[in-house]
Amino acid sequence: MPSAVDYQIHQAGEWRIRGLNNAWDAGMQHALIAVVERQPLSKHPQTVSFSWPADGPHKRYFLKIFHRALGLGNLKDLFRQSKAVRFWRQGLKLEAAGFNVPLTIALGEQLWGGFVRRSFVLTAALDGMPVSLYLSALESSPSTLAQINMKRLALTQLGIQIRGFH
Repeated sequence: MPSAVDYQIHQAGEWRIRGLNNAWDAGMQHALIAVVERQPLSKHPQTVSFSWPADGPHKRYFLKIFHRALGLGNLKDLFRQSKAVRFWRQGLKLEAAGFNVPLTIALGEQLWGGFVRRSFVLTAALDGMPVSLYLSALESSPSTLAQINMKRLALTQLGIQIRGFH
């Protein structure tokens, strides 16, 4: 389980990147920056599938891209860490609490005049199934009272876990 000290800071032009030791390299850095900079500005975060290395056998990753806020959100961002840093720190805390979270390989911030213009988080793909697909699979089976109760129990347990963080 990595901690904050396991991430090394790299500078690439206007990008400040924290990469996980032994999982991050310069080739990946250039490829990621190119993908992030090609994305059109969006109000909502974007998630893009990413494979590395580009040639030969590769691993699957997910790249979450955050764009700068507009209006009052821009003002609020002056007084807090970037969305990528908050995402990374939350992941570290959830993992320390025993949750199965994706391993963060890198996070980056594009700085412009001291302000974060856009940021990203690169995470390793997790084995498993999204909760929405899992619950849909339960629903598509022949409907029985036991399956409905199992679905309710799964949602109740998830709610209890989430409540523990508030």
